[in-house]
Amino acid sequence: MNQAKLAEALEKLKVSPSSAECWEELHRLVWPLLIAKMHRRTSGNLYLAEEASQETMLRIVRYFDFAGHDVTLGQFLKYLYSTSNSVLIDMIRTNRRNHSMMTDAKESEHIADAQDPLPNPEERAIVQGLVEALFDKLNPREQQILGLLMQGKTGAEIASQMKIEDKTAENAISSLRAKCKKELFGR
Repeated sequence: MNQAKLAEALEKLKVSPSSAECWEELHRLVWPLLIAKMHRRTSGNLYLAEEASQETMLRIVRYFDFAGHDVTLGQFLKYLYSTSNSVLIDMIRTNRRNHSMMTDAKESEHIADAQDPLPNPEERAIVQGLVEALFDKLNPREQQILGLLMQGKTGAEIASQMKIEDKTAENAISSLRAKCKKELFGR
């Protein structure tokens, strides 16, 4: 999680609490952290983790007063964690009353797992954080190439799309891989 970007998003919400764009930015920054926490707290149940994360975000949208007082990053994260804990407690209470929820959750989890190459939200959040940190260190051309590689494009497809020679694309990809290794692994 990029704390500077999150603090910036909170400042924007203070100024413009009804801005859908500001809320989307907050959601984009908080979601990986929230889903990873919920995944751990629900013992790896992806369906329940997503449900709890969505409910937590809804409660933040409904009840957190960004304009009413000076909100620090620490205060927001504390509110986020306490809200997520409340959501889990409510879900446990609801589950006790309605046991069929667990059966539905297990069926949905199997469907979701079959479609997701990174079924563990914690792994997904880690990968997303690494890619974002790496992306910020690349020049625009390298960012474009990395984006195309992440879409599954081949060297020839990248060359065609960027209107460069195949060999130039392969050299750029090779250079990008070396830079990524150095940034990620220090090699």
